[in-house]
Amino acid sequence: MRSLLLLAGFGLALSVPAAGQPSPLDNVLKHVPDDAALVVVIPDTDKLVAGLAAFGKAIDVEELATIDKQKLIEDLQESELFETLAEVLGSVETFALALGPSHEEPLAILSVRDPHALAMFKLAIEVEEAAAPESRDEFAKVVGNVVIWGTDEQFVEAAASASGKVAARMRKELGSLGAGNNVLLWIDVPAWKAQIDQAMMMAEGFLQMGMAMAGPEAEAGMGLWKWMFDSCRTFVNETQVYGAAVRIGADGIFGADVAKFEADGKVAGYLKKARKSQADLLRGLPDERAAIIFGCEWIVPEGTETLSEMMLKAMLAGPPAETQPADQERAAKIKRAIAAYGQLSGYNGAIAFAPGGKGIPAAGLYMTKNPKLLMQSMQSLTEVGMKMMGAFAPGVSVELTRRQETIGAVQADVCTFVFEAEEEQMGDMLTAMYGESVTLYVAPHPEGVLYAQGPADTAREQMSKLLAGGGKLSKNQEVAAALKTISPKPQMCLLVDLAPVFEWGLRLAGAAGGPIPEIDMPEQTPYIAFGFYFERDTMRAELWVPAPTIKTVIEAIEEAEEAGESGPM
Repeated sequence: MRSLLLLAGFGLALSVPAAGQPSPLDNVLKHVPDDAALVVVIPDTDKLVAGLAAFGKAIDVEELATIDKQKLIEDLQESELFETLAEVLGSVETFALALGPSHEEPLAILSVRDPHALAMFKLAIEVEEAAAPESRDEFAKVVGNVVIWGTDEQFVEAAASASGKVAARMRKELGSLGAGNNVLLWIDVPAWKAQIDQAMMMAEGFLQMGMAMAGPEAEAGMGLWKWMFDSCRTFVNETQVYGAAVRIGADGIFGADVAKFEADGKVAGYLKKARKSQADLLRGLPDERAAIIFGCEWIVPEGTETLSEMMLKAMLAGPPAETQPADQERAAKIKRAIAAYGQLSGYNGAIAFAPGGKGIPAAGLYMTKNPKLLMQSMQSLTEVGMKMMGAFAPGVSVELTRRQETIGAVQADVCTFVFEAEEEQMGDMLTAMYGESVTLYVAPHPEGVLYAQGPADTAREQMSKLLAGGGKLSKNQEVAAALKTISPKPQMCLLVDLAPVFEWGLRLAGAAGGPIPEIDMPEQTPYIAFGFYFERDTMRAELWVPAPTIKTVIEAIEEAEEAGESGPM
């Protein structure tokens, strides 16, 4: 219901003129050139400036708190012509930048409310044209109350005579982003295919070179990276349009985006099969605050290859390093594991960093109707994965021990991992991340398989809590409040408490050899919330970042900088 209301509201905002007249936004959009393939729009400059100023006050950043419209637009588009026209900048209602693949610089389109300011701009254009007509590097036109400015004269002329077809597409394709946003982005993705393909080819080439230089073990992991690049390439090539929006205010920053795919492509084909789960994404997790909380679940028809299956096939497709009989046994284990992970409908987890402690304590639930098969496959996959460690972490080996332990009335599988690194610094980083060893508890659950990992005592304690049941993390007051900042019923959600994550990052940087400043960080900050949604041929996401969280991080960074300037840390 909320999504429908947002769609309706934004559609009205784009299409209904005030008092029967075209709105400033309409006037700007109709002059977006027909060959533009990327457009950034500020629908209401007054609201954006007010939002930025309120946000600046909330996070105690003077430069934002005192921002005005003239400074905002000058920062967005530096120009000698604009710098001399303060009155024009002060009366801009709507502002847009447009760019096409064949143009090097964007075009600015502005709706100006003050007739006197428009007259001044026309005079400035005449002066500019008369002063040095052969050496001009800026071009401008005024059409009604719309100013068009750019460095490409043909692009400026194209905007003056635009047909409005880009505006029509934007109204249709940005609707799901909702009303009330301060900045909008629209991209015709196929128009940028050549540039995107070139960038991806370069990135993949650099990765292949790096893997080859790292040695044969690292090259064995290239299958996973190739799958990731191929999947990304398919995803981008089938994307027809991408849109994004941002809203800024005293309470924080809200962002949303949407991608629409080819109706008969692979991505849309998978999305059409996926069915949204009505179950709680965080079910099974104890009611305890954690640094990172995540959950995802959607259901596909039996026989559909899931993302987990695809990734496992790519990850485990590296060349075997054993003799022929062992190869066959390894292949059988991989086949069973892939079949088991293909039955997963989702998973969740909570990560709680202990202040000043080592390790990454995590606990959660793998959601499946066949927990026994999954537990057996997890054992096999663990063994295979340890033997392939060198493919994904060159110079690192793992010693694995396994046992069984009864917790309450449930028998759990227990694995302990001890990492060995050839380089001392890598060993220090692994210890900082995981502690001296990592213990993993796995146990059956009515809805799947429970897991808890981290230092041995912490992992066992977490598994005991999971098995005790009754956990309703989604009903936790702080978690519930964070989830309300995004639309309900996502297929994937993520909550992040930046304070412990920031502290953990500093500790890891210290293990890597960097200085660690002493910072008085709070124990927790309001959650950042992320939601991911899809239906048929569309994917969308929402992000909420509270102002108090941003303020805390800014203060921590400033404190770290001051500590660095005052001397060794």
